[in-house]
Amino acid sequence: MPTTLDCCAKGKGADDTSVAKGAIIQIGPLDVYESKPPELTAHAPLLLLLPDGFGLVKHNFLLADAFAARGWRVLIPDYFEGNPVPIQHLRRSDPGLSEEDKAILQNFDLDMWLKDHSCEHVDNLLQQLTETLVPSKSRDHNVSLNVAGYCFGGKHALRMAGWKGVSSVASFHPFNVTPEDVQSIICPTYIGLAELDDMVPPTLKEDLERWGSISSGKTPGRDRSETALSIYPGMDHGFAARPDTADPAIAAQYAKALEDAVDFFLSKN
Repeated sequence: MPTTLDCCAKGKGADDTSVAKGAIIQIGPLDVYESKPPELTAHAPLLLLLPDGFGLVKHNFLLADAFAARGWRVLIPDYFEGNPVPIQHLRRSDPGLSEEDKAILQNFDLDMWLKDHSCEHVDNLLQQLTETLVPSKSRDHNVSLNVAGYCFGGKHALRMAGWKGVSSVASFHPFNVTPEDVQSIICPTYIGLAELDDMVPPTLKEDLERWGSISSGKTPGRDRSETALSIYPGMDHGFAARPDTADPAIAAQYAKALEDAVDFFLSKN
């Protein structure tokens, strides 16, 4: 059986030749990676990108840059507050791993890390950030905050789909989804799952239907037909955030997931 930590070994980090185009800024107490569109205007749509467990690292920066190239102002919050999962986990099977990196992996305590970054704590950080970006006093139809989340961030994107001020959400291969995460969805939500993902229960699609997240029809406060789910064939956990782009099939599905998210957001805003 795969362990929760196996999630962090799926996928591949960005190569050394890739160059991120954005910059780290400060919003409230958090470091935030900001990537701007080629022509930033006052009306540029805002995308909050909730990263996987590795936080502010290059593969997430490149994903933000790809959204920005399509016209979005993109922000990645460091909701791990400088304490992400060590990026060495993506290379833990590498026979050339240094002794220093091996020690980092050996000393990493996932259970303690998850306690430090509990749902309640991350929710609180994101609520503060959302209030800064879209103040409740100024929320109207001209304000649009869209959220895309991956892995750890996918779970929190689903939770944010139940928050006022969030216009639409896309969640890819979300980590450890529970009924609590999805029962309060009130905005259009897209869920992208990987066909071969053994880190996500194979029953998740049925679970979401049973929990009332993706079934058709209406419930008070939302139209569930606006919640869509797609399964990406042949893909494994992490493909939409940290792909092995040397594999043409993975590169193609990574690009498709990005375009699917963009198309979904544009159709709902």
